[in-house]
Amino acid sequence: MDRTERMWALSSLWAAAREVYPYFDRLETDWDQAYREYIPRLLDAEDGLPVWLLLCAFVRLLNDGHSTVILPKALREGNGVTPFRLTHVGDRFLITEAAEKSLLLREAQAIDGVSMAELVGRLDRYKYTAKGHPYRGHLESWLPVLLPGRDHVLETDGGEVPFAFPDQLPPLLKAPEPESRKPFQDLDQGFRLFAGGVLCARVDDMQHVDHAAAFQKVLAETKPRAVLFDIRRNMGGMTLCGARYAQPFFEGSFGGSRKWTQLRKAADAAGNSQLTCMGPVSRQRLLDQGIVKPEDFAEAERYVRRTQFEYYNDAWESPCDVHMPDCPVLLLTGRDTISAAEDFTCFFKANKRGGTMGERTFGSTGNPYLLSLPDGGRGQVVSVGYEMADGTPFVGVGIQPDVPCPPRAEDVQTGWDRTLDLALDQLA
Repeated sequence: MDRTERMWALSSLWAAAREVYPYFDRLETDWDQAYREYIPRLLDAEDGLPVWLLLCAFVRLLNDGHSTVILPKALREGNGVTPFRLTHVGDRFLITEAAEKSLLLREAQAIDGVSMAELVGRLDRYKYTAKGHPYRGHLESWLPVLLPGRDHVLETDGGEVPFAFPDQLPPLLKAPEPESRKPFQDLDQGFRLFAGGVLCARVDDMQHVDHAAAFQKVLAETKPRAVLFDIRRNMGGMTLCGARYAQPFFEGSFGGSRKWTQLRKAADAAGNSQLTCMGPVSRQRLLDQGIVKPEDFAEAERYVRRTQFEYYNDAWESPCDVHMPDCPVLLLTGRDTISAAEDFTCFFKANKRGGTMGERTFGSTGNPYLLSLPDGGRGQVVSVGYEMADGTPFVGVGIQPDVPCPPRAEDVQTGWDRTLDLALDQLA
């Protein structure tokens, strides 16, 4: 990017956040001052990847999982791709996909002498990680960017393994997914009926309304005694879709979150800026004349600081032919439960309609504002603030389960979904 494009990209990201970012009242960083400080750094940077890393680091100051910069495809793939996939279990990284069978379910401990924890720390400078947990696939996609060169050494609990970042991803073998040891009837589409009439619905995204319709159909056909939603790997999507899964368990309208977004009108912005720019003598004169009240100046300050918000509660209701308002419900959550899946979790947790079990969720949701950047890059900034209906925060901290039951690496290595089986026992 030349100097003009760099300034345009930085300014676009700065301006977008000023207009839509909903957490300026909590942000420790002075966003305007950060913009001023990044201008010379960006203009002096070497062209190519260093420029884009600065843009990533700039948006990372917003400290939000839905606010980020997507690198151009040429840069993402310019150093090759990572020829394995990792699963973060506890504080360990297990190799769950690789070209060599001997690597499957080995623990990745370091690359080129750099521990996995340090690599996650490097990633966190540019991409939000949740308390040291990179969202599924993010670390692998960034390793060619974080590690210079093509040839490297992966250190595992089975020894050192040389590898290279190839231009194209080779065919990868997959380790078997951990499974329940309890008998079940497979109903397809991720639905299983376990002994005792427990219907387990594995839902990995909130993007397919037809899958939600299929779930309602299975509910009507099986009439289960209890329902277990497995959303440990749910990547989110549309909250509307999540509401379709939840509707059978609520009567009428329901919700789970309190939301807010910036409240701004051009004329109001102008009037409030005039109040904040007044000197003490002019302010006192307006107060003495009764033209304004003290609280008007406080509101003007909030407006100019972009912390004047419109608050509202979410509410959902959709036609549904199956009604199970008394059916016990348990949600299995994990560190990769994110976005609309967390909205879905709020439906049940905030209304005390169902229990949660597993791990805390990722802690990131909100409708992102998208903008195009040079060379095919993209930026996005969250536009809606969230907390549970009772005021409990979860963005940045995750939703804690009622019954903590984190997975264990040894269970993954032996192919046992211990958390699922304990959840089934909990329902029983």
